[in-house]
Amino acid sequence: MLIINGFEVRGGRITWFGLDYMPEKLVEEAMNAKIEDVKGWIDAYLYIVSKLNLDGGFLHEVKMVFKRFIGFIETSLPVIGRAMHVVPEPFMQIGAVALSFIDSLTKDEVHAFRDIIDAVKSLKALREDGDLNTLGKLIAHKLAADMGTPYEVVHNVLVGFTGLADGELRDIEERLDIIEIKSQSIEGAFKVYDKGGFERDAEAHPGILIINDELLIQGGVIGGSALETYRVVTTRGFNDLRNEVLKRLDNEGVVVLVGPRGIGKTTLATYTTWSLFREGKLGFMVNVKDLEEVGTEFTGFIGYYLGNKYDDKYGNLLVVYDPSTTKTYSLADKRTEVPEGISNTIDTLLSYIAEDEKVRGKVRLLVVLPTDIHQALPQDLRDRLGKYVLDLEEKGFLKDPEFLAEVIIEYAKGCIIDHDKAKALAREILGRFGEGYTLIARLAGTLIASRYECRVDDVERIIKESGGNAHYLILRYINSLFKVHEDPKTAEALIEVFALRRPFVNITRLVSQY
Repeated sequence: MLIINGFEVRGGRITWFGLDYMPEKLVEEAMNAKIEDVKGWIDAYLYIVSKLNLDGGFLHEVKMVFKRFIGFIETSLPVIGRAMHVVPEPFMQIGAVALSFIDSLTKDEVHAFRDIIDAVKSLKALREDGDLNTLGKLIAHKLAADMGTPYEVVHNVLVGFTGLADGELRDIEERLDIIEIKSQSIEGAFKVYDKGGFERDAEAHPGILIINDELLIQGGVIGGSALETYRVVTTRGFNDLRNEVLKRLDNEGVVVLVGPRGIGKTTLATYTTWSLFREGKLGFMVNVKDLEEVGTEFTGFIGYYLGNKYDDKYGNLLVVYDPSTTKTYSLADKRTEVPEGISNTIDTLLSYIAEDEKVRGKVRLLVVLPTDIHQALPQDLRDRLGKYVLDLEEKGFLKDPEFLAEVIIEYAKGCIIDHDKAKALAREILGRFGEGYTLIARLAGTLIASRYECRVDDVERIIKESGGNAHYLILRYINSLFKVHEDPKTAEALIEVFALRRPFVNITRLVSQY
């Protein structure tokens, strides 16, 4: 008989509670089917039984996930446990339920659910006239018995799955891929983002928000309201610079942005990354924090991504390393020593991405370094970075009166500022400050709007009085913010607060070294 011979040739058999079993209905079905169809049934049945270990005891991890999934479905689709003829095409909704369930999976559960989906793809060969054939129903019985779940529920879930279109199954597999790829992140070392995660998670771009498809700077500068947002100014020059970065990433695979603090390097890197996501040219980005202790794990992730050919499926990775944040800029703290861990992290990124020809074409690297940190790096590390450096100060990028004028106008919210006056103030800033001019333009715009009733001349006077000293300007800003000139006791209170805070800051820094 075809069905018996088919199992014997493949070294398999049908069992029920350990005993050989040959359903009469299956024999009847085989007699009325094409030979190639019967062979397909046998292959699918044996694959599913082996994949899920149904004859040796359902794999524990898979069983637990499947039971939880069935409970999730019963909550979402109460009709799933009814007799098949009264269930309104469960596959019409089961795909959406599966996608929702996937979002609740842990890293380990993703592997188990992937096994289930893999088995379901084979189960489609056992689908007949909107239902399962005898072998398919036997699998449903085995699953139900092992899990202690009513047969009707398991049967209807499997029917629903087999009714999914190939595109819907691909969507489920891709959602599993995304969760598994993102789960490779290591807290405090590096985090992997897809487009949605990048747009939602503020940690991916500190101080910057992405709302309604628009890039926004979060809150005011130095104590401004966290509820206030400002557009990222994208003049022609800023877009040209973004395009230059994109071109270099395409051609060389690596770009190192170097420039003074507070000129907009982090914003530029975020804008570049977001542009790649929006244009569908990027599947995932990796936000690197510190690889000093986890270099092996990071390179293992790169190998995992490329080894699974996710670069073919989702596109190249973009690794971004920006050790200086807007918080650092706002402190106006010029450090000449390289913070611990930066040199080792850069060395790892260069060794395993930039200097590995097989990787560099598939994993792109974008590094952001303030000039003082770059200059304080060991000479050999600077030499290795050299050919990838895009020096924003040397090229004059972002040091553009037109760009800074637009920044001033954006931050002077509620004021109607004459463009020529804003441009003159921008030139004054560029003429007096060697770094931080974008930050200072933001400060200037905020002062115009919040303290000087839209008068540009008063802020220009403060800029001149500062003599190019950023600390002086920030102090003037803080004084205006807290209205110290109106009540000297406010200054005394602030001094006391900062004096009380200092020991705790020192303790925090000391603890962070261990």
